Amino acid sequence: GETFLVKAQAVDQFGNPSSIADLGGHSALSLTDSTGSLSCMGRFDGPAPGLIYSLCAVYTAAPAVVVDASLAETDLAASALPFEVINGPLGQIAFELSRTEVSAGAPLDFVLSAYDEYGNPYQEQAASNVMVADSEGELSGSSVVLNASGMGAGTVTLTRASTANHLQGSVFGTLYGDSDTFTVLAGEHAGYDVNLGESWVEVLEERAVRVNAVDAYGNPLDNVAATLSLSSLNDAAEGHQGLTMVDGTLVASMTWDEAVLQDQVLAEDGTFASAGGPIDSLDFSCPAPPVADLALAGETDLRLCLVSGQTNTITVSAAGSQDGGAAIAAYHFGFGAIDDSRQAQPTLLQDWSEEGAELVEVVVVDDNACADRASARAWIGESSGQPVGPVEVVLADESRIAGSTSSGTTTVELAAWDCAGDPASNGTLFIRSTLGALSSDISTLTATGQGLTTLLDSDGSGALAWSFASEIVGGDAVVHAGTTPGSAHGSASITVNGDARLPRVVEYTPVGATDQIWSTITLGFDEPLYAGSVTQSAFSITHPDGSEVTIDAVELSTDRWVTITPADPMDGTVGTWELSVASSIRDDGGGNYLSGDWSGARSAFSLSFGDVVDNAPAVTACILDTTEFRPDGDDHSGVDADGVVVQVSAAVTPAFWWVEVSSADGVPVQWLAVVGSSAVEDIRWDGRGADGLVVPAGRYTLAARSLDAALARSTACVEEVDVVHLVRAPESP
Repeated sequence: GETFLVKAQAVDQFGNPSSIADLGGHSALSLTDSTGSLSCMGRFDGPAPGLIYSLCAVYTAAPAVVVDASLAETDLAASALPFEVINGPLGQIAFELSRTEVSAGAPLDFVLSAYDEYGNPYQEQAASNVMVADSEGELSGSSVVLNASGMGAGTVTLTRASTANHLQGSVFGTLYGDSDTFTVLAGEHAGYDVNLGESWVEVLEERAVRVNAVDAYGNPLDNVAATLSLSSLNDAAEGHQGLTMVDGTLVASMTWDEAVLQDQVLAEDGTFASAGGPIDSLDFSCPAPPVADLALAGETDLRLCLVSGQTNTITVSAAGSQDGGAAIAAYHFGFGAIDDSRQAQPTLLQDWSEEGAELVEVVVVDDNACADRASARAWIGESSGQPVGPVEVVLADESRIAGSTSSGTTTVELAAWDCAGDPASNGTLFIRSTLGALSSDISTLTATGQGLTTLLDSDGSGALAWSFASEIVGGDAVVHAGTTPGSAHGSASITVNGDARLPRVVEYTPVGATDQIWSTITLGFDEPLYAGSVTQSAFSITHPDGSEVTIDAVELSTDRWVTITPADPMDGTVGTWELSVASSIRDDGGGNYLSGDWSGARSAFSLSFGDVVDNAPAVTACILDTTEFRPDGDDHSGVDADGVVVQVSAAVTPAFWWVEVSSADGVPVQWLAVVGSSAVEDIRWDGRGADGLVVPAGRYTLAARSLDAALARSTACVEEVDVVHLVRAPESP
């Protein structure tokens, strides 16, 4: 591969330089070599007649390479003296494995061959030591020395099970090749891995214990079925007997009823007994606990600058913590989502490599297993003058009135600083609120398509208007200001008074066709009710024979649930029973009357059940226009929309379309009712709960149903959507 100059001189019969112009010039010259790999990149005439220079390279290593020259259409030819071509610099390393499947802990033999970039054996070596690693990162410090032929052999032992591992060869940190994929199989069952996920637990707090069957090297096994007992080493928690492990995994709950240090959970099956890592069971209500203190480089809110992708290393210190009734024994440090770690010393060193904010926590433990906790926050941002750290958000008012043009607006004052602690001059903040509308004031509010932003002035401050004049409901509204990486954030809340939203019945049992005997009717409303309006006279039940049923009791429980108890049970086989709820029912917040027909206007509510025909058509499809959206006041499409549209369809038009929105834990947060006007309907959820406030970030379930005139419901068509807030408190999801 190294270039060299080839000089070919045409001569006459006496050895004198001779022109070959009449034979085609230098293009008539042909150069070859004995390896067949000669390649010439350029050719030009020399100063003498018939002298031709060629810039060439040979790509096959050989001890005696001969270059031959000849002229086209003549029998003239000549050969240069032999010369040696050695291999080029190292270009690749090839592996040959003894097998493609090996058990954990068993040896794996291999042969490696080193070549230059042209495929020549790497015999002339600038370095002969090849470091061998694996793609799973288990091997370290393993090496093979190449022999004179550029080959080497070795054996490695891997214990980490994997399905797609590779051996990798490198020299001086440069990777030159890897092997074919091979599998490391887990070994035989040898015990259990017992994991609580944390280094401490609070007394009387239920904690999940996960047990995995493992081989001798800790690899999980999915083919083990066993009966286990779980116990506390110090008898500080009540154990379990006869637990069944399925597919190598068992999850059970344990509760520690005694404070103790360095307990362990034991998992036993009669053959194997394994212990989990040490765990402290802690009492945070001791009469004389330690007093925890935590500081990051002396601060509880520390701004850090990223320089070349890294912050300075700082000291995380709980050294300011004080003894209580006993000496401090240990410190459990936690960083965000990382599991806590226990150590005896009160300090550690930490740095960060990504923008954002991280809550750092410490639990301080004394010799009596008494504990206290403290936290601090690290704010990490680029050294660019943009806001980093706590944002100051101050409201001009403590309360406002929903729907008021004169008392429905307040001013939001903002101030921010950069990572060095200087005012964030001309910095940008993203703004969102859980209620109301934000607009320009001293500062300009800009809709970017990805959220509302405002540009701070030269001293890092600004002001916006926040109006509730268009709202019909109040509550505790929050305005958030920050950056989308999460490296800056601040918020403020305001009480918004007023409620013009009419209550609705959103859950009811029984309904539709039923042959059961019912002793009660249960109604759920979408907001708390005024107890004085929930009277027996507001409810009536009509018997299938047309007579009015005597109601013994009407009970309002947990604010929004009403239970109606008739004097006699209601037999669904007798005929059609009818319930009517008067529009005199009022909510507790604003005294608004019932909207029983879900129109938003005052109206009674009614339903039928018993010997009726359910006519709610099956929902054949429910399609979301996005699987993620951001209700931030800057409405665009897709993920940048302020809401999600679910398109529902059925074979025929129902009386109503109904969508129930529930949080990830299954709690309903909103109900959407639309009068049926078509067999296909678009229904939009704006990311607000029934209380009118924007819901927290998370995954929500939309269950779409059709309803018939008697309010009987079809089977739900269910889809999920994620609500995302780019601007949020650091500890929020």
